[in-house]
Parts: sequence; C-alpha cells; structure tokens
Amino acid sequence: MKKISQEGKVSFPQAVKDFYQGYFDFTGNTTRSGYWWVILAIFIAYVVLFILTISVPLMAFIVLLFSLSLIVPLITLSVRRIRNTGLKSKTILALYILYYAFYGTFMMSFYSSLLNSLSSVYSDYSDSYVPIASMNFSGSALVALIFLALSLFISVCMFLPTDMFATKSNNSILTSIFSKKA
Repeated sequence: MKKISQEGKVSFPQAVKDFYQGYFDFTGNTTRSGYWWVILAIFIAYVVLFILTISVPLMAFIVLLFSLSLIVPLITLSVRRIRNTGLKSKTILALYILYYAFYGTFMMSFYSSLLNSLSSVYSDYSDSYVPIASMNFSGSALVALIFLALSLFISVCMFLPTDMFATKSNNSILTSIFSKKA
C-alpha cells in the first residue's frame, strides 16, 4: 500500500493509478482534480458495463462485483479529499460515523414504514385501503434533515479547494477540528 499525497495538477492516468494504489490509504491527500478524474473513470466503466449488460445478461453479476469492489477505495478517496480541504482525521471519522448512523436510521425508518404500509394494504384484517403514498415517517423528519445536511456537507467538500477549512488560529478547539494552514 502506497501513501497517496497528491499536490498540484493531477493527470487522468495518475489519478486512476493513485486510486488503486491507495486502496486502503486513509492517511494521504487527494486533490480536487484527482478526485474528479477517478469519478469520471468510474462513470465511464459503468457506462461500458451497462452497455455490455444489455447484450449479455450475465454481465450484471460483474457489475455487482465491480460495485462491491469500489466501496472501500471510494470511501478512502473521499476521506483523502475531505482531508485535503483542511479537516483533521478525527473530524472526518466523526463525520462519517454520524453519516452512516443517520443513513442506517433513515433507511430502517423508511423500510419499516414501507413494510407497514404494504402489510396494511394486503392484510385480511384491514377495513380500509391504505395507499403506499400515505406511508408514515413519524419521528424521522429530524433524522432525514440531519442526514441531508451531512450528505450535502460531504458532497460540497468534494468541490472545495485545498485547505479551504485550514486555520491560522492557535485556538486548541479549532486546531483539533481543522488542520493548520501553512
């Protein structure tokens, strides 16, 4: 495993090479161009795979394997990209723990509501028809809002320039969240 520390402009081949060499590297940095070149490469790969899937249905299994193989390196890539914006590792870890906790909570609430609606539609004991559109997401509005805010923050970080959040302050609270600007 090679530590990825991109600086300046990164070419398409270099970005893809760094993506695969830094498969498990959560410690380096990835520039904006390095991140977006990899996203473009993955998009092109998916387009090719889906075109092949149309002609050969067995290719759907390969698409699934390809998608599963991208989970860890895409997380490491996004962690390196967010670190490049000036957030510290502990802040990024807390951000991702919150993100996946709220994602899990939101999805469990969604599927629970969906299953409850479906069961009432097909139940012999139901006196009335309850359309799926009337699913009840009681108590999950705040969870959905926090999940949306975290998702937007992580997405916006992918567009931010290097050291956007870095600080020149010597405040111990700020320096525990943000990296020091050089």
